Amino acid sequence: MKACETTYLFRFVDRVVVKGYDSAVSIYEPLAVLESLSPAQRSHYDAWIADWEEAHALYRKGDWEEARLAMLRLIAHPHLGGGAKAFLRRIDSLEAEPPTRGWDGIWTMDEK
Repeated sequence: MKACETTYLFRFVDRVVVKGYDSAVSIYEPLAVLESLSPAQRSHYDAWIADWEEAHALYRKGDWEEARLAMLRLIAHPHLGGGAKAFLRRIDSLEAEPPTRGWDGIWTMDEK
C-alpha cells in the first residue's frame, strides 16, 4: 500500500486475523484517485474518513453502545454504509458472546 499512498486516498477499515493465521493484518479501502479530487471533494472525503475513524475507535475500545450509535449514523452514507452494517453485525455478535480474553479491537475471522 505504501507505494500507492501518493496516488490514491485510502481509509483504514479494520484489523483482522484471517482464518488459518495467527497475526493481524490491517485492511484499507481505496476511495479515490488523489489527483482527480478537487479541494472541496477532498474535504468531504476527509470528513467521511474522520466520521469512520471516530466510530471505529469506539468499536476498538469495546464501547458497544456508543459504537452502535456511531455506526447507525453512517448507514446511509454511500461510502461507509456497507462497512457500518458489517460492524453492527459484529457488535451484535460481540454483545451476545463477549470476548473471553479481553478485547483488543482485532476481529478474528472464523470462516473464509
